Amino acid sequence: FGLDFGVDVHYASAQSWGEQVVGENSIVYEQFPLDAYHMINGRVGIRLLDDDLSLGVSGYNITNRQIRQHPFGQVLDARVMASLTYRFD
Repeated sequence: FGLDFGVDVHYASAQSWGEQVVGENSIVYEQFPLDAYHMINGRVGIRLLDDDLSLGVSGYNITNRQIRQHPFGQVLDARVMASLTYRFD
């Protein structure tokens, strides 16, 4: 059997998005600032049956920082996903 580990760090600097918004009489551009953020992701997996079967657990944003990647986007929180893969010969 084999054991797999993986970790990655994602960093985005502070930024300002120019987006269209509806004004009183027209569509105007407004600036929406976003703070800098980091996100840490990780995965642990195990390979069995001569590497034909793979089981894994992945964690995304494991520090659970409440961030947005777009001014109008969904708040990203911690997420966990399990995977099972079987390879047929």
